[in-house]
Amino acid sequence: MAGCEKILQGIWEYLDQEMTPESCAEIKKHLDLCRACFSRVEFHRLLRVKMRDKTNHLCPEKLKQRIQKLVDLF
Repeated sequence: MAGCEKILQGIWEYLDQEMTPESCAEIKKHLDLCRACFSRVEFHRLLRVKMRDKTNHLCPEKLKQRIQKLVDLF
């Protein structure tokens, strides 16, 4: 099973469904067992939904990077 660090490094690819089915299954298995990682991934998922709901504009790359730095602090 993947470790927490590997899970957190792959959050965006997992949420964007840009992983192989095997990798997604591995992450899902970990999230089913690890409440800390589940909470982190769920936070990112909900944040993305809220941001998407509030705007129809593409997010500039610099803004994405700034937001990611802030999110990583939590």
